[in-house]
Amino acid sequence: MALINCPECGKEISDKAPACPNCGCPLSVSQSSQQQDTENIQTYLDLALKAVQGQNSQQVEMYCQKALEIDPKCSKAWELEARGILFNSSLRTNNVPQAISAAANAVNYSTDDKSELAISLYRSICGHISGLYAIASRMPTIASACQYVRLVMTYYSSALVDI
Repeated sequence: MALINCPECGKEISDKAPACPNCGCPLSVSQSSQQQDTENIQTYLDLALKAVQGQNSQQVEMYCQKALEIDPKCSKAWELEARGILFNSSLRTNNVPQAISAAANAVNYSTDDKSELAISLYRSICGHISGLYAIASRMPTIASACQYVRLVMTYYSSALVDI
């Protein structure tokens, strides 16, 4: 049994109660399950944020996916997933396309200021690509790495515009 807030009076009541004992507002099963879903999403987002701060891309992806299973339009889960994907992207594992896709979903589903979120994600992705270029340029044995990163930057800059 979990406690939820009555949608009418706001007092805490059992999620199993058919109606609020304080105001009599009838509760449906969907109301209590929606509140439980919201709480679960927030828990997963909190855990994903901690994983982002710890740069643990596997945990970020796992918690974001759990939140997205409940609400596929959860902008914050898509944003955290985009940032988590970048942690796991390198010259060998190019995950930039997945990060761009997750970032685009974050912006599309956002109910807040889309431009601020888009700019933040754009800067993160471009910063990551620039970092890959800086690493590649210091590796004389991988002469084609710089060319590869330049191509990636050119190709994905058009994709990033869509964000």
